[in-house]
Amino acid sequence: MASSAPSHSRLYRNDIVQRLDSSDGPFAVVLRCWHDPEDIPPQASIADPLLRPLKQGEVGVTYIDHVQGNEILPESRFKLMDRCLQPGDYCKRSIDDMRSGVVLNVHVRGRLVHAISDEPVKGWKTSSDLQDKHDGEIGDYVVHDDWVGQIIEVFDESIVEVTGGKLVRLPELGSRLTVGDEGSDILPPTPAQNGMQTAWRSLWGSPTNSGGSKDKVIGVRHSVYAIAWLALNQMASPLINYRSSLAYE
Repeated sequence: MASSAPSHSRLYRNDIVQRLDSSDGPFAVVLRCWHDPEDIPPQASIADPLLRPLKQGEVGVTYIDHVQGNEILPESRFKLMDRCLQPGDYCKRSIDDMRSGVVLNVHVRGRLVHAISDEPVKGWKTSSDLQDKHDGEIGDYVVHDDWVGQIIEVFDESIVEVTGGKLVRLPELGSRLTVGDEGSDILPPTPAQNGMQTAWRSLWGSPTNSGGSKDKVIGVRHSVYAIAWLALNQMASPLINYRSSLAYE
């Protein structure tokens, strides 16, 4: 049997893999497998190379570093690094195994790099080495007094390091930026007014700077939440419910 066209797949969608070009080959996420149902009709020419029909033994991947584009390669060119399983998932030792099992517990360890400097952190880390982030995100359910609501929008305040090492506080609606984001489009365009343009550049630097310099996000926090209140605690006394409903009208 040829290794480039196995009868069953070694890789599945959402697997984390490493390309075997070298010991430090790039990491990628599997987005398509040759055994997946094809919803894309065959076309003679497709702009995105990841969308062409797959041959047996091929997988479509996107690289985590975002430096390289999407790519389709044989499964044999990749090494499986991680397969995301959650408690309650069904699994088998192999696709031919008649027996199935249920995941009861998961122990995860990983390697970290600094989000801003890209410097690797020594050693393997587990969840016990990390601190949970308690900020609410869009879609999360929250409780305040006797009300239960859902976050529908956030207002962020980001700290951006611009050319020359200056720090700029950037407030904006939504969660567009994350710590470590880098690029020339982080800050909004320069205003057209001449007076404001001078002040803008003296404070932030020119967004259209030359030399390919980029701005970098070094901090993000949610400053305001927009919440849709959904329900009131029915176990509370009628008087509390009445006062609470007046407060949120």
